[in-house]
Amino acid sequence: MSVSYLCSFNRYVKQANSLSLSATTAVAVAIAEALNNLKTAAWKASLWTVSGTFPDHTGELIGTSDAYDAYAFCGDHDATSGAHRAYVGMVAYRIALPAVAYASGSMLSGVTVSVAGDPYLTAGARLAVKLSASANPDPDWATLTQGAVDQAAVAPRTSTTSGTTTKWFGANTPVTLQLGTGSGVQALQYVWIYLSLEDYLSCTRMPWIEGGAALLPTVTLTFVNALTGFNAGDNIGGRVNNGDVALARTSILTESFGYYMFLTGSGGLNGIERVNAIIGNFGANCALVESSGTYALTVGLYAGVFFYSAGSPNVSSVFAGVLPCSMHLPAGMPFNSLKVSAPAAWSGCSFIFSAYWVEGDTTTAGVKAVPSTDIGFWMGKTAATTIGGKPAVLLGRAVLSAAPVSGTISIPVSWKAVTVDKQGSIYLVVMPVDVTVLTGSLASITVAVYTTAVSSPFGGTIGAVAPWQPALIAASSDPAS
Repeated sequence: MSVSYLCSFNRYVKQANSLSLSATTAVAVAIAEALNNLKTAAWKASLWTVSGTFPDHTGELIGTSDAYDAYAFCGDHDATSGAHRAYVGMVAYRIALPAVAYASGSMLSGVTVSVAGDPYLTAGARLAVKLSASANPDPDWATLTQGAVDQAAVAPRTSTTSGTTTKWFGANTPVTLQLGTGSGVQALQYVWIYLSLEDYLSCTRMPWIEGGAALLPTVTLTFVNALTGFNAGDNIGGRVNNGDVALARTSILTESFGYYMFLTGSGGLNGIERVNAIIGNFGANCALVESSGTYALTVGLYAGVFFYSAGSPNVSSVFAGVLPCSMHLPAGMPFNSLKVSAPAAWSGCSFIFSAYWVEGDTTTAGVKAVPSTDIGFWMGKTAATTIGGKPAVLLGRAVLSAAPVSGTISIPVSWKAVTVDKQGSIYLVVMPVDVTVLTGSLASITVAVYTTAVSSPFGGTIGAVAPWQPALIAASSDPAS
């Protein structure tokens, strides 16, 4: 008994145009030139944020869009001569099957989709399905239009006539392509669905070039037998996202990979009131200590509070850290979270962990030139600032009140995919936001931020503080957990 499942996909576009503007009386020539260019045009991965559609044919388009599935239209209109350019395109949807669907002899018997056509699509669209072990779209035009199985003239426009008036309407047509005449064929790693126009040359309504089709987002695969681990109607996946992109800690400061900001304070306030007053005034009293400098601190992020319990019981210090990292984000990848391996368990403090983006290469001056007197920067509240003289954007922040059970801290980020690679720096900032008094007396306050004691650069005793050395810093398309 056959079983059907939903699936997701990656999307690729193939686009071309006529090279020169053509007179409105020569649209057939322009379409033919564009179609010839389309047959040899390269495939391009679509941005993850784009859903397929077709042009609206307003006559105002000046170029194509990755959002269009299969289409022909005219654009770049010359206001004086009326000449314009022909644009054509098609789309490929790739479904990466789970291993249980292709590695164990599973038989795929049908692919069901719905195709929407616009009111100008006289000949309809052409749908083709091909199974493949390749993760790349096929370059062969015959394969793209015929596949292993195809359906011609899908979703042509419809019409109604009242008297002498005829109105045209778009169509939405469900199609099931049977594989192996319905008995199924051995599934391969990828299922490719190609959508083009049945007849690009027919997409003309003098002087316009019009016609478009799009694959609707619901795709169903039918197997001869059930897939292990899935129930009928489940979404078995199929979309392959980019893996996490590891960030490199910037080595611009010799071998230190970073630097740290410290604040020292003393005063008449007692206990926790004084400590939190210092936190609130942090930016005004910062001092830079490079990790490769006088104290040669271990590389990592430092943040917390420490106290002098002997000699100067009224002196407290609050310290926060900045760790610059270089990042190369590939084109087409959305950036939804920043993952950082967590420090050891802590108690007595909560923290703001934030991240800023600066485009371009990191310089020594840039690493050192954080806005140290800006409390909004330290608290992850500054929407836009500069670091090293370059515009900086706040990516996001997380409040850390307890060590995460998973061992990973995840900062939510909202970064839409872009068409070009991005090279720049991410500045990780960690800052205490409050301290908990555990016993009530200053000398016995415990701020167990980390688990290993290190020597204080101020010469006193730190209560259980150690550097945070993230083993992992990565940009991810996964949502923040």
